[in-house]
Amino acid sequence: MRAWARFSKLGRITGCLWALLLVAGCAVKLAPAYDNTIVTGLTKANEETSVLFASVAAGTTKDTFSNREDSYNKEIGAFDALRIQAIARPTPSAPIGGTATQIPRLQAPTANVLTEIRDALIRMRDTDKRAGLSSTQVVGFKQSYEISIDQALTYEKALQR
Repeated sequence: MRAWARFSKLGRITGCLWALLLVAGCAVKLAPAYDNTIVTGLTKANEETSVLFASVAAGTTKDTFSNREDSYNKEIGAFDALRIQAIARPTPSAPIGGTATQIPRLQAPTANVLTEIRDALIRMRDTDKRAGLSSTQVVGFKQSYEISIDQALTYEKALQR
């Protein structure tokens, strides 16, 4: 009987070690997968939006708004399309201990940041159309934009690892 008790204890220890090795080898991914099309789209939209900011840096008048309207709409549309693409990207979740309980999904910040960018560009466009923009207003819109685009690009590029 004692030999069986020792074997049973040894078997349990061995089983636990195997289980730990298996669990240690499993990676639980809580962030979405890297999507090169989102990074490429963000990079292109950033370049084009930077050109828009450069074109209005000295300020604008409402009388010349029609010259910029297409540029505004193009960038607003680009960021909105990227926002939808980020929302549609699958976000993984993982079971806890083999049960039906799931680890809560982490919300990727990209879609929210792109919403902020889109909304700021809409406000900028509407202000430009209504009254023109002073160079000080352009600086404010640009600083806000740069913070947001930096967040989106940093997060999305970090997913590449």
